[in-house]
Amino acid sequence: MRFIKLAIISLFFLLLLVTLISLLFPSEVRISKAIDLNHDKPAVIRLLADTNAWKRWHPSFIAGSRYYAAQPATYRLQQSSDSLVVMEVTFNGRHQVVYGWQFHHYQGSERYTLQWFADFKPGWLPWQRMGSLFYEKTYGVMMEQGLKNIDSVLTLDGSLP
Repeated sequence: MRFIKLAIISLFFLLLLVTLISLLFPSEVRISKAIDLNHDKPAVIRLLADTNAWKRWHPSFIAGSRYYAAQPATYRLQQSSDSLVVMEVTFNGRHQVVYGWQFHHYQGSERYTLQWFADFKPGWLPWQRMGSLFYEKTYGVMMEQGLKNIDSVLTLDGSLP
């Protein structure tokens, strides 16, 4: 009986310690990737703001892609301007990601940089917070592929200025 009591108390304090350590991890995570483009900016904005077009470039929505997510998603356009598009995506009714695309134009150049960022809010549970350490390896690689796909789709569509 004494051994069981010691095991339960030890397990409680171990879980408490893991929870306290996980609280040191950030409550919000942002991953960002960028690409230089020379395409017509309104064509890029249309491609980003039209969620039906995501099946052409977004790796999570391309059937057969290693990042393909067959789960249902809902979208809410939060902001759209000539320099920023922000979209809230909810997967399976509960997992929410805020995607944003920022345009950075350099004076004297027709080229611009398209920055894609994704904002995550992991839950307070230890495995959710610690799991956020791996977002860069999964989402970061997927975002790089998505930016390359945007460039390819726009090149095929002939959207050069």
